[in-house]
Amino acid sequence: MSQIRPATKEDIDGIVAVYDRVKLHRDKLSDPHYSAYIQKHGFLLGQETRGSLFDLIGGSYEFLVSIDSGLVNGFLIADHKDKFNDDDYKTWFDPKLKSEYLSSLRAITLTAIAVDPACLGQGIAAKLLNRLLLDLKTDGFQYLFSIVTIAPITNCPSLVWHAQNGFKRLAMGKPREKLFDLNWYASILFYTPIV
Repeated sequence: MSQIRPATKEDIDGIVAVYDRVKLHRDKLSDPHYSAYIQKHGFLLGQETRGSLFDLIGGSYEFLVSIDSGLVNGFLIADHKDKFNDDDYKTWFDPKLKSEYLSSLRAITLTAIAVDPACLGQGIAAKLLNRLLLDLKTDGFQYLFSIVTIAPITNCPSLVWHAQNGFKRLAMGKPREKLFDLNWYASILFYTPIV
């Protein structure tokens, strides 16, 4: 059974191992089999390095790991830094929450959640999220935001997971010609109240 706890610097090898299994390989996007696979199984944008992940362990608001038999099988990162203030590129579905997203100290963004593909279907991501929500509620946060890639490829499992876990759509990013080293990147911004 998995144990959820804050990440430590000693977890870096396990975190990187999970990250490497789920990161997006841009050089393979033209391969229809690869594109179909990652859209079915999910992915992270894949811009972090071992060093940047190491820095996030102590440098993000919350970095949680799931541990089973001494091995990292999932992780979650939440922080204030991943805000997209490029309002020209967004369509807001709930303008009242726009200011909460852009400037509130009572809101935070789920910047990454990943589970080892060999451990999918065990509820690890939900356990990580539940621990985060409990910690955020204790600390007085009111909203959790999350960004999901929808183009040039769609993170289908992430869309479903967010819906299953009570997230609602707040805004849609219009396609950008080049962002995150991807052509015509677009995303959906989700939110959930912390109750």
